[in-house]
Amino acid sequence: MKARTSILPNDLRADAPEEIATVLCLSWGEEAMGDYPEGGTAYRRYCDVRAVELSDPPRLLWKKRFFGGLPPDEGSSSNLYGKPPYSEIIEYLEFLPGFDWVSDVA
Repeated sequence: MKARTSILPNDLRADAPEEIATVLCLSWGEEAMGDYPEGGTAYRRYCDVRAVELSDPPRLLWKKRFFGGLPPDEGSSSNLYGKPPYSEIIEYLEFLPGFDWVSDVA
């Protein structure tokens, strides 16, 4: 999977290092969902996300696995993948209880 610098929209990212209070650690993976008759394998992508508060000592706030889309029903001799769970991660972050992105980040 191609690495991305950030999946966060600009309004969810800090503008300066001193604004950073929490770091998200993302670990990407995939799981085989089955094989296509032509020989390829169908994969579903997932991302394990950990939120770590930058306190002294650092503290794990939460962790969650996000699943992406299912791979195509019909395949080929190549491996095929479902879409990564970018939107699922962003949606979760935008609606975390007790956190106001606008006032807490600004």
